[in-house]
Amino acid sequence: MKDDKKVVLERLENVRNYYNKFEKILDDLPFFIPSSTKTMLKDHLGQDKELNELMNSIVTQRPPRLLIAGDDGVGKSALVNAICGAMVVQTANKIYKDIDVYSCKRGGVTELEVFETRASGDEDKIMKIANFNPDVGILLLDSTGCTDIDSQLRFFAELKNSFAAMEIDRLPVIVVIGKADDADEDDYEVLMNAGEEGRKVALTIDINRNYLREAISHYRSGILSHGNVVDEIIAVSALNLYNIGEFRKVLENLMKDPNAQMGFRMTFRLPEVMAGVAYRIVKLFSGLAAVVALTPIPIADLYVLLILQSFMVGLIARLSGRNINIKTAFEFILSLGGVTVAGFALRTVTQQISKFANIIPFAGSAISSTIAATGTTAIGRAAVAHFISDLPLRKTRSLFKHLKKSSK
Repeated sequence: MKDDKKVVLERLENVRNYYNKFEKILDDLPFFIPSSTKTMLKDHLGQDKELNELMNSIVTQRPPRLLIAGDDGVGKSALVNAICGAMVVQTANKIYKDIDVYSCKRGGVTELEVFETRASGDEDKIMKIANFNPDVGILLLDSTGCTDIDSQLRFFAELKNSFAAMEIDRLPVIVVIGKADDADEDDYEVLMNAGEEGRKVALTIDINRNYLREAISHYRSGILSHGNVVDEIIAVSALNLYNIGEFRKVLENLMKDPNAQMGFRMTFRLPEVMAGVAYRIVKLFSGLAAVVALTPIPIADLYVLLILQSFMVGLIARLSGRNINIKTAFEFILSLGGVTVAGFALRTVTQQISKFANIIPFAGSAISSTIAATGTTAIGRAAVAHFISDLPLRKTRSLFKHLKKSSK
């Protein structure tokens, strides 16, 4: 699957629109499906708060806004490029302005909004930062340990106090110890402009981790003297991307706005977002299958169960960009265990017979519910493997058989 954010956003919107049609599909079920069953399914569908929030945040996601402050030449723009993993901002020979606000775009999609400045200023600058409303504040320091951090930390303390007075959400602040490789911005720009070969060279630059630990220890005492101004401290190298992955995790965790968090994930952890949506869908429909199987309506609930499983497969297929209907999804389900409807029917008879095994009250329904839930989970995971991970159908069948065995 191509990890293009713009394309994926379109697919996710397609999934969301199809998901919203499910209630109508339930309304259109045949007359022999009790209205109480339809209502029950609608109620359970709306109760999956996590999936609903996930789907909504995908639509309302936005690029995170970062405030990056530090002395001239400390590597603010290089840090932005390292976060994005590409040369999105020019660094060397940049004409420095006390305030530089810009968008980092790639492929026509904005990935970050950045407010770049020195960690000093008056009320006018604080008001401009407040209007920018950053999700995270970053104080970038030189790893040589010769930076005067007291005045910079006072600036952030004043900034936080001003935010509180204006009833703006508390600003998380992370201190980043940069230039861990002791290289300057000219080196960074030359290597990044050299393309793949330049990146390979950058990755070979040694990092003195003992030196970094000393730099963190040096700055930490000054940070602690300023109370709770700073939330996290981390050392990185923009040149060879040392610790940038961990830095991204810290940034994401500090963001309070779920829309900014999702925007960050959509840019930097897109495969995980897609997998999260897919497996949340599988979990939802496995739960619905269990609920349906508990109803004492032999054969009728089998019909509903197949509709649920087919709709689930259709949603997963849409994540991969394939708009299949319920009939095609049902054919995929049949192909997992055999090519004939008769073959599938023989496998499902066990579930229906179990409903008549009520020697002990509710025992039959409990067995049926377990079979329905685990079977739906197996179908869902097989669909994820086939449509999202592009597993060939032959191997998907083998995976499905393994999943069924492991669930017994």
